[in-house]
Parts: sequence; C-alpha cells; structure tokens
Amino acid sequence: MKPPQALARDRLDDLVHELRHGDFTRGTLLQTLADENAVQRFIGHELHQRQGQAYSLEREPHVADENEPDIRLQARESEARLPIEIKDTDSGWTLKELETGLTDQLCGRYMRDARDRHGIYLIVHRHPRTWRIGRKMLGFQEVIAHLQAMADGLAAQAPAAPQVRIFSIDVSDMSGQSVRRRRLQKSGRRKAQPDAK
Repeated sequence: MKPPQALARDRLDDLVHELRHGDFTRGTLLQTLADENAVQRFIGHELHQRQGQAYSLEREPHVADENEPDIRLQARESEARLPIEIKDTDSGWTLKELETGLTDQLCGRYMRDARDRHGIYLIVHRHPRTWRIGRKMLGFQEVIAHLQAMADGLAAQAPAAPQVRIFSIDVSDMSGQSVRRRRLQKSGRRKAQPDAK
C-alpha cells in the first residue's frame, strides 16, 4: 500500500487535472472563493470525496492555539498520519511568511509527533501575482521551487527530520474567456469526428 504522502499527492494530482480540464471546469469556481478558509474547506471536501478505503480525513478543529494543521490524513491500516498545511496566495502572504509557514508552522508545530514525519505544504495560487526578494521579482513557480529547496534542506539535517513535499494548485491563468475557449475547442473536436458506423 502506498504511504499517505504518495496517496495524497495522487489525489491532489487528480484534483488539479479536474480543476483545469474537467467538463465542468471548477478552477474558475476556486478563483471566486471568499478567503483562505473557504479554499481550505474546498480542498478538504475534495480530498474527502476521494479518500476511498486508504485513509480518513480530519479537518482542523480550530483550537485556540492553532496547533493543528488544516487537514490531517490518517492511514486506515497503520498509524501513519499526514498533515497538510494550505496557504492561499490571495491572502497576501509574503515569501518570508510562506517560509515561516513551512519551517515554524508545519515542521515546527504540526510535525513534532513521530507519526507525522511526512507532510504536504499546499500552496493555492488563484490570481496572478509576484513576490519580491531584494530587487528580484519571483513568479509563482520560482516560489514553489524555492520552498521545495528549503524543505529538502530541512529533510537532510537528520534521519528523523520532517520530510515535506511542496504541492501547488495553480488556476491563476484561468478566466471565463479561457474556459469558454477550451469548451469551444472540445466541442469543435467532437464535431470534427466522423460519425461511428
């Protein structure tokens, strides 16, 4: 059986594909959600729908000290657990704040338990923006690569160090116009196909 991190990444890959290419494209719906909490609920619902028999899903109970991740997957056949921390770039997170979310929040607080050695830091990018480092401007994919390099550095510090994968959901290039264009292209392809005989 796959470990929870690999299962979660498979489910998230499926979700990204559906958001961008499904017949009822929901990427534009994701763009319209009110805030980060709504984004977290959306992702939690989607993972819950895809959980199958492999894992169960817990949503953050909103305790006062915020010592729980946004989502935690629990493997059904072992004690392995997977914390998932979700950040929505529309919330205005700076690069420094995203780094702190990785090092202090996910690794420092949520992954202290021996059962939580693996985690996912999920960054949702709904509208175009950039991040500044000194005089340099970074695009979203550069930020993701930077965070993964940080996570890899943390993982290399010790055999029992937290192992975090950075995962991204990017719907920032989607618009009503681009969705309509994709639907027309699909429709055109269907019309161009000869009738089955």
